[in-house]
Amino acid sequence: MTNPVTPNLGLNKIDRTSPSTTYFDLEKYIDQNADAVDRFAGGTSDAIGALEKRLDTVERKEVVLQPGLQIVNAERSAPFKLSGIKGRTLVNLLGRAGSCDSLSGVTTPSATATIDTTVSTSGTTSIKVTSSTTLAFGVFVDISIDPLKHYIALADMKNGSATRCTLRLSKTEYTMITESSPGTDQKFRTRYAKLSPSDLVGLSAIRIYARFDANTPGITGNVDSMRLYEISAAEYAALNTMTPEQIADKYPYVNSVQPVRNPYAIRYGENLLPPFYEWTSRLSFRTEEPYTVFSPSTTAQVVYIDIPVLSGILYTLSFDSLKCKYIAIHDISGTIASSMNYLVKVDRNPVEKSPYSVQFTGPQTGVVRIHLYAYDLQAEIDGTDRNSLPAYDIFATNPILTLSAEAKTFKPREDSMLAFQTDLYADPLTGANADEVFEKDGQYFKLAKWKKVVLDGSLSWSYSASSSTANYKGISCIGLASDSVNRSAMITKYNGVILETKNDGQLVGPDQNNGIGGGNLYLSLPNADSGWGDNYTPTADEIKAYFMGWKMSITGGTRLDHYNGTGTKVWIRVTRLSDSIPLTNGIDYTTTLPTEFAGTDAQGKTYTPYQLVYQLTTPTIEPIVFEGMLAFHEGENQIEVGAGIMLRDNSSKPYVGSTGVWIGSANYPTLHKIGKILKVYENSREFSSWKRNNNDSYGNERVKIAREDYNSSAVYSVTYLMLDKSPTVPFSGSYGINEKAFFSELTDAVQHNTSAVSVLMNKKVDKELSRGWIMPTLMNGWVTYYQTPGYLKDREGFVYFKGRMATGIMANGTELFRLPKGFRPSESRRVVVAVYASGTSQTQLGTINIDPSGIVTIDQVPGNLYLSLDNTIFLAEQ
Repeated sequence: MTNPVTPNLGLNKIDRTSPSTTYFDLEKYIDQNADAVDRFAGGTSDAIGALEKRLDTVERKEVVLQPGLQIVNAERSAPFKLSGIKGRTLVNLLGRAGSCDSLSGVTTPSATATIDTTVSTSGTTSIKVTSSTTLAFGVFVDISIDPLKHYIALADMKNGSATRCTLRLSKTEYTMITESSPGTDQKFRTRYAKLSPSDLVGLSAIRIYARFDANTPGITGNVDSMRLYEISAAEYAALNTMTPEQIADKYPYVNSVQPVRNPYAIRYGENLLPPFYEWTSRLSFRTEEPYTVFSPSTTAQVVYIDIPVLSGILYTLSFDSLKCKYIAIHDISGTIASSMNYLVKVDRNPVEKSPYSVQFTGPQTGVVRIHLYAYDLQAEIDGTDRNSLPAYDIFATNPILTLSAEAKTFKPREDSMLAFQTDLYADPLTGANADEVFEKDGQYFKLAKWKKVVLDGSLSWSYSASSSTANYKGISCIGLASDSVNRSAMITKYNGVILETKNDGQLVGPDQNNGIGGGNLYLSLPNADSGWGDNYTPTADEIKAYFMGWKMSITGGTRLDHYNGTGTKVWIRVTRLSDSIPLTNGIDYTTTLPTEFAGTDAQGKTYTPYQLVYQLTTPTIEPIVFEGMLAFHEGENQIEVGAGIMLRDNSSKPYVGSTGVWIGSANYPTLHKIGKILKVYENSREFSSWKRNNNDSYGNERVKIAREDYNSSAVYSVTYLMLDKSPTVPFSGSYGINEKAFFSELTDAVQHNTSAVSVLMNKKVDKELSRGWIMPTLMNGWVTYYQTPGYLKDREGFVYFKGRMATGIMANGTELFRLPKGFRPSESRRVVVAVYASGTSQTQLGTINIDPSGIVTIDQVPGNLYLSLDNTIFLAEQ
């Protein structure tokens, strides 16, 4: 008979119903019960100890978020705590010649060359070469090198009708030194080749040749993103352990000298698909709700979205309801329907709405395009013109794309992001002395070890006779960088070419610099660039004009002539020196000594001033602009780490057309060319009534807003990824994995948010008190209009404008006033202002530019009855 026991501890009980229970069993009722109680106590103690540890001891998991796309499997939902980001500098020794946005600076042997706007890997164009003989053809650049150094050369190459391409490194008379592995497909691939001192014995220059095979005239190929980097011996050795994709990622194309610019980390939502208003279409469509799209039967209509994915990872796409003729998913390597690499291509029943789900594996290209077609895609692939095919409705609700092997319940996409607006430099060869980002009390700061200076007409330049010879002039700027480490300078000229640094400080040729010594900068300017003849000594103001983008010549001569002291001086924009198109008077040249920045010429080319980067003798701590907080959700997180984000740019004046309103158009540009739009804001609040548009855009995309959704009195801003690339670096940090870490983070967040609110309150008080307003000297006919213009800097370093001005010159580039040092941004800011024009009954929008030199100029204004400076705010960084 079973002995009775207690229900929880299992202690033995005396069975009083049994006639055999006539004595008290000490082992059963004392010893065994005591053991049971002890076991329970031990288990309870372990459980309490584990709980006590979770509540009393912070446990965190270290994680390093690498550049690019990756998956992080988080043990629980938790915020990411940044421990640091370190800078990096890439120096493309080809300057901007490898951008392939013009034919200047490159040679195209045995071929005719054109600028191709249909395909590219950086910027918006590539060079298309067409063979003119049966010989090999392509694009090459010759460049001087140091035979004692290590180098890596890279180029993005695409066979058109060519069947083979390589990147060849040779002597300048074509004798090959080495070349890349060959490419045989019709997709852009990065080709690379490396050089060590043993390859360069006796050489002072090499030829970088993006080369295609030809057996007949008319063979085509494309080249883009050519670059040459000096690397260390350790980096050279590491190339043998890296894949071509890893090498391309580590050495991306950059223009000239580029730091890590505006780094970011984005954790994409569990649903990787954005709302339909972020999708693109050939023709207009309607989004009734963020995740509902309807396009009634429209000829040749397709709605699509590009999504970053990881190669080899399984994804599931599903819809609560889908109606369309075809759904297709492919990588982005092809250009026409028949050349696409389709991962999914399904003929749907175009009559019925029904749920739909499909799986696919991420391709090597790293991006997929998801299409909903209103017509028969297979018929188009087979050669039928899509405009002649029957059209069907497109209707879809609640799409969800997940990292899973099965469809999941719909939820909207909720990304989290941590982004910074700052430049992070380091020694370009060793990576030493890197700028660093760190967090303290909920705020982010930069430990700055490098400094950038724009070399323009605002500096005190002088002629240096001792550094000059017959074909170049020595120029100095004394005391420019008293906080610099000697010989640490990196200088680029207006065309992106890197000036040679002389470590002994002695200039012995053109386009050299002394690397800065004792805080003083010396440069050697070629006469061919400046226009100053062998026998002419430029004045200080003429030197300033050169650094603002103007070359001296002689009236009646050619733009390449030098001025030697006789004849009438004329100044020509340096951006117009390499073409033969006639110059436009008043824009491209002037006989009056220029005192303004050259800006954009009649051909649309914009002057980029010389730039200096040097190491600081003593690092400084600077607050930096940031946005957001990165947080993981439990399970798999798809995270992207990159650089080149621009936060809430409001510099583009909205263009109001008859069919809509556009932001980021070519004629009304944003601060930087747009690579990809992330968010749009209306009066600082997220705005959803917009669509992507790539016609006439300043970059790859622009914002389109329907007229009925546009508020003419609102200020619109855009967060986007810049088209121009910069190096990327890891985000190092950790996340909490137990309750104590969670409670600590919650407490810290409350404290930091309370502090932030108090700071904002103080800023508001600063503004309302209006103490310390400085009245600028207005220029070019602009005068005070009722409210005196002024500027003020608050305790946090933000500069505010106020007041109204009127009746001045309205031309683009007209100077309004100047800001002193301490009140200037680190890069050009284009801001929207209210303008009232004669003959109108309402306020209109205009834009002004605030230059790092402190010069405030007109960008676009519709009138000059008055211009309001109110509500202009920016961070003073120099």
